[in-house]
Amino acid sequence: MKNDNPKTTTQILLKHFGKEYLYQVWAELGMYKSAERLSKEIGFWVTEYTMRYLSYKFSWKRIVTDKNLPIYRGILKGSQPREFYKHIIFN
Repeated sequence: MKNDNPKTTTQILLKHFGKEYLYQVWAELGMYKSAERLSKEIGFWVTEYTMRYLSYKFSWKRIVTDKNLPIYRGILKGSQPREFYKHIIFN
């Protein structure tokens, strides 16, 4: 069932900011920090799971180059499965 309820956080964000802006913020900051930033910009709480949903819905990809990030270290050590992070391109 397609969820196009105009009152969902996802639909409010898409209408207010547009898909391109949401992608730019997510690609730059990631799931948690983009949710935090958008919460401040729109004036109500946006969860990180909303950003994860948008990334899966639109098949967004982002490049991660900071090898100090926990995700990157986990992938390099082999403790995190790369397949779980299909939305991230590791350089």
